[in-house]
Amino acid sequence: MDVISVCKFINKEIKKQYKDQVEYSKNIKVSKQAFNKWINGILSKNTGANYSTIEKHLNNLGYELTIKKKDPTEK
Repeated sequence: MDVISVCKFINKEIKKQYKDQVEYSKNIKVSKQAFNKWINGILSKNTGANYSTIEKHLNNLGYELTIKKKDPTEK
């Protein structure tokens, strides 16, 4: 899964678990503007993302980031 797909997943989970991004941002003690700048930068400009930041958001939504070796028979 690439970074854009992960950010789309994060956005979907925020919509499922919270009223809106404002509520999510308050929960993680970050301004809505800072969160929007981060996620929109990735989604619109494909800017790089720090894995620790992605992991932090996934953890806050009840998920964990796991890296495993790809099965060579999968494409």
